[in-house]
Amino acid sequence: HKYTNLVRVMTRHRKKGGDGTHPCSSDIESCVHVHKDDSFLTFIHSYAPDPIIAFYVLVFMRVLASFVNLSFAYDEVYNHWESLHQLLYGYGFRPWEYSLGTRSTALLSFETMLGKLLVLQSLVSIDKIKVFYLLRFTRGLVSAGSEALFYAAVRNRLGKAVAFYLLLYSLFNPGLFLASSS
Repeated sequence: HKYTNLVRVMTRHRKKGGDGTHPCSSDIESCVHVHKDDSFLTFIHSYAPDPIIAFYVLVFMRVLASFVNLSFAYDEVYNHWESLHQLLYGYGFRPWEYSLGTRSTALLSFETMLGKLLVLQSLVSIDKIKVFYLLRFTRGLVSAGSEALFYAAVRNRLGKAVAFYLLLYSLFNPGLFLASSS
């Protein structure tokens, strides 16, 4: 279609023609106003960075989140990090959700394996705080990777304009910023 890369504004007509049809139904040219001089909107509707660039930008934001975010929910601290501490170091609290089997231990098992690998691979003794932040850093990387894959799929399927707005919303969304590494 010849209006694909241009910004279109459809004018609305309240009156119908004498024959009951909409005035724009016969002559679409009279109802479409094309604004060729609006270069910023044309740029936004035709530009979206490559998925690898989006991944790098998302990695920056998620890594930043992993180092500056606080743990806001006590449920997160006592149900996840305490259980992970017990699995990594042999002591700590074990909440009833994990003891009774009502909560999945898949994420805990993966993070325990990763944490033990970090502790074993370090040449010097690594303290618990560094392990904590490295695990949050890993969560941020996984989050950025999954968001970049989602961005690439949206870019391929729905177009560059939708993908550009998705990337903006993903970068500056406080919920994603807080949840990506906690």
